Amino acid sequence: MNKDICYGVLKSSLQELLNINSTKEIYDIIGQGLNKCVRNSIIIVNEVTENETMTITRGIYGLEKKRLQHYYDMFGINPIGKAFSLTSELGKLYQKGGLHTISGGLTAFSNNVFEDKILFTVSKLLDIKQIYSIGLKKEQKVIAAIHIFKRHEESIAEKDMVKQIIGQAEIALQNRIYQMELEDALQSKKKFLSILAHDLKNPFTSIIGIMQLINRGFSRYSSEKLQRLVKQVLGEAQNTHNLLDNLLTWANAEQDNLSFNEERIDLHEICSDIIKQFKLSAEQKKIKIVHSIPADTIVLGDYQMLHTIIRNLVSNAVKFTPVQGKIRIFTENKGNGNIDICVSDSGEGIDEETRLKILNSKLLSSKRGTQNEKGSGLGLIIVRDFIKLHNSTLKIISTPETGTKFCFSLQEANN
Repeated sequence: MNKDICYGVLKSSLQELLNINSTKEIYDIIGQGLNKCVRNSIIIVNEVTENETMTITRGIYGLEKKRLQHYYDMFGINPIGKAFSLTSELGKLYQKGGLHTISGGLTAFSNNVFEDKILFTVSKLLDIKQIYSIGLKKEQKVIAAIHIFKRHEESIAEKDMVKQIIGQAEIALQNRIYQMELEDALQSKKKFLSILAHDLKNPFTSIIGIMQLINRGFSRYSSEKLQRLVKQVLGEAQNTHNLLDNLLTWANAEQDNLSFNEERIDLHEICSDIIKQFKLSAEQKKIKIVHSIPADTIVLGDYQMLHTIIRNLVSNAVKFTPVQGKIRIFTENKGNGNIDICVSDSGEGIDEETRLKILNSKLLSSKRGTQNEKGSGLGLIIVRDFIKLHNSTLKIISTPETGTKFCFSLQEANN
């Protein structure tokens, strides 16, 4: 009887997956299908972030909505859409492929997110006997994970059928990701042309307008007014230069035309140089930029990439820090041969949804700064990708209305 149900799920899901338009639809089809096939089960589907360090809960199947909401209220958290750290143990399990049991049960699965007494209560309420897990991959990278919580009994009767159903979902997810990558490529082309047409044209229009104003009134204007106009031109020119630099860097990265050249880099020197670049724009907003990096702090990395990373982080901080705010560049020694390089601001902060987009999205829409400053949305994408080329990860800690701290680790060079 159960085999017939699984066969029906296998057949119907194959037809449904041919017509999907979103990853959410894939998760729903596979979650609901597995719940029918595996008796007495709860299915949890997690998306795995591109850097394979976080999982995002996308669906829970096998419990009525009212009952689920009751549990959310009881434990004070709704996990749908929430990001959780991926342990190395679970990451290795997902990489293996195939259906595996999670030794350690709910405790290992939850990665200490919940207290033991909560896990014990959940286990008793739902009578969870065993947890099965399988990773879904694309080109050796884990893209999703499916968890089968078996209730009342430990074994799954139709394991082969379950694997086939999950295999269909894996192919559907791979196809959807390829489709999204194609859409991203088209969007990248549109974004490139849009920046050329608007974001680069507008600053030049402003510069030409100011220079015409100076030319017409040079003999009549006071030295103070001329100085103010020249500062405006310098500010526009610097912003345009940074935008053009980001645009060319991004275009090269999109075409894999970048080479990584590791060398010893004086971090104190590079940060001092970047602060000088932003002296004018910081003065205009009365923002104080300081760095507390000791002299002769030497790290290993690619000089041009590291300069671009820190420059873009400082540029982003200036944009979103209000008048009379403060920006800090500093290091935190991790004691393992690595140091964290951080840029913090006293700006408006970012919410969790935006934080996850910065860490995972291929393209970002630009948000205007505290004084209506424009941006291209490229800066933080370049930061994230260049940090990844240094075998590191961008970390973002933010509190809305308080400020944001961006950090990444580099290896400290031995003297």
